[in-house]
Amino acid sequence: MFISFYVSGQTTTGVTAGGEIAGSDGSVSYSVGQVFYLLINDTDANSVTAGVQQAFEISEVSALTDNILMTVSVYPNPSRHLLNVNFGDEQTRNLQLQLFDSYGKLLRQKQEVSKITTIDMRVYARGVYFLRIVKNNQVLKTFKIIKY
Repeated sequence: MFISFYVSGQTTTGVTAGGEIAGSDGSVSYSVGQVFYLLINDTDANSVTAGVQQAFEISEVSALTDNILMTVSVYPNPSRHLLNVNFGDEQTRNLQLQLFDSYGKLLRQKQEVSKITTIDMRVYARGVYFLRIVKNNQVLKTFKIIKY
């Protein structure tokens, strides 16, 4: 028995066009012409798609600017498991964290905040959430969190 296979095709892994658009409210980058990608998973169910532009968003929704300077980082965002809130050199006394769903329902409130506070996002469904930093009943900052 004789079996033969003939395979013919064209492989394109490069991007043929693309760019970035920036304005006062943010920026968007794009690519056109991509026809190949590879999905890579690790043991913690995280994934990266090689060849595909990855979404990464840290969004500060609001901040009071009247004499309040606060440097806070929230990561990773988007998040699947644990969300870290890093206050760096900021004083955390009298601060609290409030997590809301996209309907405005208060899901969690943390009264005791340390320099790096972790929030377990595994208990929440995929979606958009809002994390507020509050001091003495005054909202200092609000971050948009994406749970995937």
